[in-house]
Amino acid sequence: MKRLSRSGKELLRPAGWSLFTSKTAEGGQQQCAPGSSPPSGPPTSKTRSEYNFDGIVLVTQSHDTLPAELECLKAPLQDYSSVDSGLGDEVVLIKVPGLPGKRLIFASTGPVNRDYDDVRRFSDAAVNGIKRALKAGMQRPLLVCPPHKDYKDNALAAALGALHALYMPLEVREANIKSLDHKVCVLGLWAAQEAEGKRLVELANALESGRLAYRDIGGSDPERMAAPRVAEYVQELFKNSPVEVEVLSNVKVLEKEYPCLAAVNRCANSVPRHQARVIKLQYRGEGPIQKTLMLVGKGITYDTGGADIKAGGFMAGMHRDKCGAAAVAGFFQILAHLKPKHLKVVGAMTMVRNSVGADCYVADELVVSRAGRRVRVGNTDAEGRMVMVDLLCEMKEKVRSGALKTLQVYLFFRCISSKWDGLSLQAAQEVSPQLFTIATLTGHAIRAMGPNYSIIMDNGPAHRNGNAAQWQKGETD
Repeated sequence: MKRLSRSGKELLRPAGWSLFTSKTAEGGQQQCAPGSSPPSGPPTSKTRSEYNFDGIVLVTQSHDTLPAELECLKAPLQDYSSVDSGLGDEVVLIKVPGLPGKRLIFASTGPVNRDYDDVRRFSDAAVNGIKRALKAGMQRPLLVCPPHKDYKDNALAAALGALHALYMPLEVREANIKSLDHKVCVLGLWAAQEAEGKRLVELANALESGRLAYRDIGGSDPERMAAPRVAEYVQELFKNSPVEVEVLSNVKVLEKEYPCLAAVNRCANSVPRHQARVIKLQYRGEGPIQKTLMLVGKGITYDTGGADIKAGGFMAGMHRDKCGAAAVAGFFQILAHLKPKHLKVVGAMTMVRNSVGADCYVADELVVSRAGRRVRVGNTDAEGRMVMVDLLCEMKEKVRSGALKTLQVYLFFRCISSKWDGLSLQAAQEVSPQLFTIATLTGHAIRAMGPNYSIIMDNGPAHRNGNAAQWQKGETD
């Protein structure tokens, strides 16, 4: 898991993935007594001494519910609670001789059984715990999140929370502002069983690799991630990977194939470093294809609003209007790591800057789309549908036979604090195809559900198939 610059230089070695388990050589479970070191042999990858962890970050609801394998962590926390009844209210750092680095950080999740609680309680607690570890100077923390009966993926959520806190922005890494391009050297993950630990590391590694790409593209400033430089980043990212990349930059091609996108690009096209790019991605897993996903991501590298300019301070933060396209790139990065079989994924990133100037498109302008429909522009700040509609049409053409079914998707991703929504179409020529758009378009998800929630919503045909319900329950193949 690493981030590369276009020159190929490694920029980030986040967390240096490692694993520590409590499995003994005989396959039994070894317990550590209070004041002793946690069991260290023969782990799934390397032993504690080999990694030389310098502290433990414990993420759980209460020290009273720790499993037998972690009994050694209970006594120091009980001693601490005898003098501080607020143990579960704040992140605490305790000196414990015998533990790695003699340091134990306890980050309680708090209650996890209320109506509004979910697995993010573990992620949030891990964020707080790792921040405290960084403040304490830890460079090789061991994250311990014991299983919870109601949340089977709580350890994965905690790992992703820890990695979220360890992210180093791309501009910081490239500018060499810090002496190191990573916040810690190693992040250890505890697991009670070898198979469980390997699965946890593999999945967390893959998911975080996608999130790194997403945050690099989506969160970087509008010059560092202007359309041509996004294309360079993506090409470098997927070099020597199972993901195929094609970049379209010729303005004549864009005008012919994607006239609505070209209309938005018209003003920015006069500035070479802001000129549009359409980035096409494809992944084809091994074996007979059983499902096809087709993704179109909105990639507005900066949204001024165009002629309908964003006034009153609402333009700030609009470099994040490319997060839909960033998510497409991140998803393909996950595919490149996990290499799922029997799956085909086709993606398009519509990287365009919505600039304002003498040649910008304006309200009341008529544009003939790829589908031959005459589109009257009502507001130039509705550029997202303009840049995606022709790519959607092209995707539809690829699966033209068969009745189309539509699905609408609203997503909110907290790491960039921007609202996503999208449109998904199903058709039938590719094997079991589904088409999605992912875009920062409106704030309706936040208005309907509040912040920090992902929303998926069907239209009629997709609702009859129960698509959204399956996605929400994680029941899709």
